[in-house]
Amino acid sequence: MQYNFPSDPKFWTGLIDVVASLVLYFVGKYGAPDLLDDIKFVILALQPVAVVFLLGFFQADQAALLEGVRPAFLARRKGG
Repeated sequence: MQYNFPSDPKFWTGLIDVVASLVLYFVGKYGAPDLLDDIKFVILALQPVAVVFLLGFFQADQAALLEGVRPAFLARRKGG
């Protein structure tokens, strides 16, 4: 099996979380201080939601594997 990250929702959720954190960092460094507080609040409020999504994705993948179903992000190798 080969990991196919474009079809894995966990990859995209983690990527969005990293991009949001980078936005927070650079707005804090180069932006207006009053804007930073608002953006920081929104991002920190949404991060637990991202964690819940990730946990749900992991549980669904584990349940599929236990049932013998291959999740979409685990692609078959060509020729095998």
